[in-house]
Amino acid sequence: MVTTPESSLACTHHRGRDLDFAPERINVNAVCPGFLATAMVRPFLEDPDLNKALHGKSPWPELGTAGDASPQVIGRTGCDLPS
Repeated sequence: MVTTPESSLACTHHRGRDLDFAPERINVNAVCPGFLATAMVRPFLEDPDLNKALHGKSPWPELGTAGDASPQVIGRTGCDLPS
């Protein structure tokens, strides 16, 4: 398992929200899929040097997509994502 400062921060943030809402019996779920190839990161993916750097930081042979993460969100929350 690869742990980064970002994933540690996400876990800490999630745990804090979980404790904040526990008295109201509200469960807080978090899905941290890692780096996904989305429109937001397109400029990084189109630049050959940045693309290589991003792929070099990932333990996976290719970057994930929103479609890879969405089944986890739906399965854990019971909520469907907008198309």
